[in-house]
Amino acid sequence: MPEPPARSRWPQSHDEPAEAPNQAMIPRRAVGTALLAAGLCLAMPVPAEAPATKEKKVTTSPLYAARFAGPRRDSAIVGETRAEGVVEWSRDIGLPAGSAPRDVLSWQGGIAVVGGGRVVQYSTNGERLWDRPASQGAPVVAANGLLYLVSRNTELEAVDATNIARLKEAPIPGQASRKFQLELLWPRQDDFVTTSYMADPTYDSEDLSRPQPKPLTVGRRTVYGEAIGAWGVSHDGHQRLPPLLLPGPGLWVIALDQVVVVNLSTEEERPHFKLSLSELTEWSADSSGTLYVTGYAGGNKALLAVTTAGREMWRWIDKDEPDRWAASQPPMLGLQGRAFLLTEGRVLAIDAGKLTWSYDARSESLRHGALAAEGSFEVKDGRLLSTAKLRYGTSLSDGSILVVGSKTLRRIDASGRKVFALTLATDIVTPPVVDADGNVYVATASQLIKIR
Repeated sequence: MPEPPARSRWPQSHDEPAEAPNQAMIPRRAVGTALLAAGLCLAMPVPAEAPATKEKKVTTSPLYAARFAGPRRDSAIVGETRAEGVVEWSRDIGLPAGSAPRDVLSWQGGIAVVGGGRVVQYSTNGERLWDRPASQGAPVVAANGLLYLVSRNTELEAVDATNIARLKEAPIPGQASRKFQLELLWPRQDDFVTTSYMADPTYDSEDLSRPQPKPLTVGRRTVYGEAIGAWGVSHDGHQRLPPLLLPGPGLWVIALDQVVVVNLSTEEERPHFKLSLSELTEWSADSSGTLYVTGYAGGNKALLAVTTAGREMWRWIDKDEPDRWAASQPPMLGLQGRAFLLTEGRVLAIDAGKLTWSYDARSESLRHGALAAEGSFEVKDGRLLSTAKLRYGTSLSDGSILVVGSKTLRRIDASGRKVFALTLATDIVTPPVVDADGNVYVATASQLIKIR
């Protein structure tokens, strides 16, 4: 079955284009099915019917399909920019009080802002087109020409660019209780794959005879509208890294005490293996299935390249700088196997286990006076260094990257040279994205901002 082009697999970020589901509204039908999953009884009423016919091919936006570009989390966009760091416009997002955007998605010629239990759609001219409620914290994904989201009733929905529902009230097996957090959603042509995690399962407090249950990760592949998943797996144990899905080879991957890899087509579970780092921080995967894992070895930052069979291909150890990895960003994957890594203050380019270049955002920030006035700096080895921490990055298909940290957006070219650094009035809270014309978008807690 072809995969929708997932911006998270580059370069050809989209492993395979997918045909769009039938664009007619999918009607409801009653299904009285009791669903047993993860040892819990799931009653999933009234699912929506699956798409019955196929229309012309509509591919996913090749620019940004989901958080960190899709289920491989490689943060790579099939797109490029000539932006020079000039703000074209900013718009008030108007999310509920106390909430902030989580993602900005470029899709179908518009920009969607996700966060605060809502999806807000803008045109690239800054016009607010529509907004729609969504389950707080659940994934939102562009695929098959539609935007897929989870309703507040924990059912799968999909809308087109005009906010017309093309799929609604489709059950999501594996959500046995509201304690399950839906962490991964990947819509395909005829079915969708999910990963859910319950971090703190509990039994009846009065039933002292039962042992304390372990955290639970549940994977499901489900035909649209069906109440029982076509495939399912569950594993006990604390998650050490976020779940991955590799659309090209069709693999579902989680990291517990050991890494679990399942083939979605054959349902075969491969032999488990351990990752040889004392502390794990993040990971992503390329289109061929190589896993890039950051963490620490002997107190030093480390990057591993590992196959999905557990064979270590190479490793890079940073023995020169004691700064820590950026807390939120997985490895960004670029052209010809290059990995871009974020520490709290630097950008690193790694090729086949060797450092190609590094960019120090700490001294760069102070050189341009962006942060010194705020007092957010330290003296180290006779140098004045900014303590503003890098947060997110996005890799572009021309070999350059966009990086945000605190209030500053930077564009860095393929050789590690800064093209521009733009400092806004407040902190940037989303990874940067670009549209088809190469304009850059980021969001602060209250504003969507277009940069050219």
